[in-house]
This record gives sequence, structure tokens and C-alpha cells, in this order.
Amino acid sequence: MKENIANNFMEIIKSLFRKYSEWEVWSDFASVSAIASVNACDWYQVSKREEYLQIIRKYTPDEQQNLGDLLALVVMGLEKNQDQDFLGEVYMRLNISRGSKAQYFTPYPICKMMSQIIIGEGLSVGHEPRIINEAACGSGVNLIAVANEMRSNHIDYQRNAYFVAQVLIQWQLKCAIYSFHYWDA
Repeated sequence: MKENIANNFMEIIKSLFRKYSEWEVWSDFASVSAIASVNACDWYQVSKREEYLQIIRKYTPDEQQNLGDLLALVVMGLEKNQDQDFLGEVYMRLNISRGSKAQYFTPYPICKMMSQIIIGEGLSVGHEPRIINEAACGSGVNLIAVANEMRSNHIDYQRNAYFVAQVLIQWQLKCAIYSFHYWDA
């Protein structure tokens, strides 16, 4: 099922590549998805709503629906399996990272192994919350892997850790925002 969700995502986003560049569509999708996620919590973000409208207006109503369908597929993919990097995997399979936009995502099994090392270092219930700092967060997969590992060790990640995501490229932060927002929805 996960594979079908990823394949559906790729089919829909590729249909938008006919009119706009791959990079532009991916960046626009990241922006409107992150803004929609933030708007659900903070209605006072007027500048963000204006940014959302500026981006979405260039797409036809059918293309706007496709962007919404993409977000729904991300949510479905994360609901089906929270122990993954849905967006990073799709991004790499689409090969958008080629050329001057060379962005590569750490495979989820590597993130999982690193999270097991971090949690294995004595993070447990009753300790002061740890700061989990991801200096190059990409789609947020390392943070998700740590939260998954904490949960599998019966540690409440919301009370026992502070997650810090740092990025150099704005669209990556947007991917991390909605990945993490919908990961444990």
C-alpha cells in the first residue's frame, strides 16, 4: 500500500512538471503545505496567507486540487507507516536533486540507527528533557526517527525532548514542518 501511495504521489506531481519546472512545483508544494499546516494553528499569519494565495493563484483549479491531493497522500503515507521518510524517499525517486539543486536525504534506516544510539545513551523517563538538534534537517527525518525511537521505548517525546530543526534552504524547513505536523496527527 505504501508503494501505491508513493507512486500516486509521483504520478500527480509529474503531471504538474509539464507546465512548471520540477523544482518550482516541489518548492510550491512545500510552501503551500507548510502554510496550510501553520494556518491550522495560527490564524493571525496574514503574510503567510498572502504568500499562499500568491503561489496558488498561478495554478488552475485542477492543478490546485492536485496540490491538495499531494498533501493528502503525504498524510496517508505517514498514517500507513510513521517509521519512514515519505517525502525524502519520493524526492530522491523523482531525481529532483540532480544538477545545481543537489540536495540529498539521509536514508531512513541510517536515521533510525542514529536515533537508537542517541536514545541508548540513557534518555529515559524522569531525566531533564534533552535537546535534539538537527543541524541540517531536510525533511525532518532525523527528528522523526528520534521521536519514533523514544515512543518505542515508552518515552513521551513531547515532554522529554526539545526538537530543534535548522536549515539553510527554506523549502526544507517547510517539508520538515508538515512532515512532523502530520507524522503524529
